[in-house]
Amino acid sequence: MNIQNEEQTQNAVDAAIAQFGGIDILVNNASAIDNRGTLDVSMKKYDLMHTINGRGTFLTSKLCLPHLLKSDNAHVLNMSPPLNMDPRWFKIAGVAYTMAKCGTLCLRRVYLFFVGCSRFALPEVYLGSFKSSPLPVAV
Repeated sequence: MNIQNEEQTQNAVDAAIAQFGGIDILVNNASAIDNRGTLDVSMKKYDLMHTINGRGTFLTSKLCLPHLLKSDNAHVLNMSPPLNMDPRWFKIAGVAYTMAKCGTLCLRRVYLFFVGCSRFALPEVYLGSFKSSPLPVAV
């Protein structure tokens, strides 16, 4: 499935509904990254990052939201780095990538307001922010 393709994404949601009878969890994990500096990132890469990271998260969330609202235990899990406006972060992640991931983080906060915390869980997972553990960890 190509997250950039609305029809393919809708077909994937429809297949999940047909297979499982509903949706209880959505994991937004698709991502594109180019963390080079502004002068080195092509517009093609910039567009790719925004199409996959921002638009893809919005699209899958939009298509799954009606089904999640029917669930008694709905979760949306957005995989994303933390939003950090410290200038040192831009040297690590790059401005273009940080901008693309801001949309993912903003979407979560909007849904918290729109749906409400009591309706379903919307945790953020920041990759690289956890120490590995030899024990299994339940999320």
